[in-house]
Amino acid sequence: MFLIFMGCFVMAQAQKALPLSGGTTLVKGKKYYSKSGDHYLLFQTDGNLVVNTSSNKRVWGLDKVFSNYRNAGRIEMQTDGNLVVKTASGDFLWSALT
Repeated sequence: MFLIFMGCFVMAQAQKALPLSGGTTLVKGKKYYSKSGDHYLLFQTDGNLVVNTSSNKRVWGLDKVFSNYRNAGRIEMQTDGNLVVKTASGDFLWSALT
């Protein structure tokens, strides 16, 4: 039982760092830090996906490239390396590779 718990803990920790593994679904409000710790990716509660510096300066935001970002309910890093934004019901909204 203890080993199972430790395995779950390690998986949760790994998902809080970049680069994102294929199959990862971002959690709203969690910061995913770069290896250097200088930047983080954040899926905001308003649906926007942003990249900020560790001092909270905005570098990039989904709102600058996609006006319908407020409908984002789920953001996934697919196993093919494409970052995809979907509605809460799973309908496609935007992807990084299109």
